Amino acid sequence: MTARAPRVRPGRQPLAEELAPELRTFLVLLSRLRVCTVTQAYWLHDAFRAVSRQRTRHAPTLRPRTERSTLARLETLVRNGYLRKEPFNPSMGARTRNVYRLRNRGVRVAGQEGNTYLLERPTQEVLEYLLFRNDLYAAARLEGWRIASTLLAPEHESTWLELLGIWTALELRQQLQGLKERGAGPAAQQALSDDLKRLKTTMPQQLTWEFLYRQDSRGLLTDVALLVCDDPRRSVPVQLAQLPAVGLSRARLVLRDVKSTYDATAGRLLEESPRLVKWRKLLLGRYPKSRFPQLHTDELLPGLWNYQLGTSAAPLSPLRMEVST
Repeated sequence: MTARAPRVRPGRQPLAEELAPELRTFLVLLSRLRVCTVTQAYWLHDAFRAVSRQRTRHAPTLRPRTERSTLARLETLVRNGYLRKEPFNPSMGARTRNVYRLRNRGVRVAGQEGNTYLLERPTQEVLEYLLFRNDLYAAARLEGWRIASTLLAPEHESTWLELLGIWTALELRQQLQGLKERGAGPAAQQALSDDLKRLKTTMPQQLTWEFLYRQDSRGLLTDVALLVCDDPRRSVPVQLAQLPAVGLSRARLVLRDVKSTYDATAGRLLEESPRLVKWRKLLLGRYPKSRFPQLHTDELLPGLWNYQLGTSAAPLSPLRMEVST
């Protein structure tokens, strides 16, 4: 007597193994992000923007995939029980963004079976933070920045630390050369020379912060910016302690929180939250403006704040304009 094949609902895939590799790796990414929108998934998962080699009637399209194709893939995962789709703020009706998070089947494929934490909808405050953090990631990618983040790609941690070590060594050598050219005293030159010699022992062994970077044709860093999105679940001093102590003389800063209000018409912050004020004060104490001038000039990703008023000077960010479902 032959065994019956398992019954499967129409439209459902019977086995997780039948998922395409790009969908499996996306579920792993989503297990780290917890939630995302269509646009965020498109910009944060490289496979969703890859050149399509799917054959048409005549030849492969050989064009980058679109957000609409990402939407189709997410909706497939929803229909097959891997993802849950729900409104970010139900009270806003059709004006709210839809967000996606894992269901049981997706948690298993992501290798997190038994992790019930991933199945819970975050509180509204945390959900707001997670989505805005993802918007920052996506906006950075949109403007051509690379993102060094163990949340997005923990497998690249050692590479990013190595790149940062080379950047820091070059920075210190340039500073030392500048001291010599200006005729600085031997004590100042010796102190910087000692810092350069101790660099291997003083460089962090773990990437406990996130940064944006650009590279030249040789792969060396040409521009570095700390990326700080205040996490309301942790205190400001605890988050500050995770930032590096070396290699920031030319680094820039993107500092955001979810409570401050930006005036898009005037192009300036209308109201700073108490936590943002605390961030600025503690940053100034740890990184004096005289030594780290660019860390106190937040000019990257202008206009991208969680709360915005006015639209005449800054149209609605494309990150907030989701493709229709």
